[in-house]
Amino acid sequence: MDETARPQTSAEKRYLRALRARARRALRKVLRLYSLIPLVVGFLFFTQAGWIWQKSSLPALALLAAMFLAPLVFVLVRIRYIDAAIASGMARDLRIRASAVVLFEDTKIKPALHQAFALQTGPDETLFLNDPAIKISAQFPNTDFSLVSLIDGPLDTGVAIVKRGTKLKPLRTLPPDAFQRPAHLSRAKGSLENLETILDEWPRDQLA
Repeated sequence: MDETARPQTSAEKRYLRALRARARRALRKVLRLYSLIPLVVGFLFFTQAGWIWQKSSLPALALLAAMFLAPLVFVLVRIRYIDAAIASGMARDLRIRASAVVLFEDTKIKPALHQAFALQTGPDETLFLNDPAIKISAQFPNTDFSLVSLIDGPLDTGVAIVKRGTKLKPLRTLPPDAFQRPAHLSRAKGSLENLETILDEWPRDQLA
């Protein structure tokens, strides 16, 4: 597993610009929604004036204010991270080479149990991919691929997968709730032949 920083491609730059345009449209919609705030405040003042000035109403007012502000803060922070990614002009490329894979089956009953993968990345090394954005496709899982991230931070938009090798057929598929899953990009000593033992012995504080 090799991680490098490289210049963004033209396609990645276009993607970020489109992402910023969508975020700015979302900001305009939120601001239009906020134009209703004076009406809401006026309604509360004239119909609930006595309640508003009671100390017991302060938690409810604080919660109401937070609900109004949350969408604005979310969109503004998102735009900030996208602008930072555009300004940096760099992408994070995590290249992974694998010889075999075991699939953790997903289930619609428990959304947290999405598809996950255990990859044989060395003679005695197993790598776990446990990200809901990473799914089986026509060419994934793959013997040689990169996870490309453009935006760092808590509002990461996920990863793009660049495939270079050939598709891997899972050696086997584990039931969705048979084992607890290690955190994304965790590594373990051992091969996929002993995967069940690795999972049984995995530290509880390092599970996803």
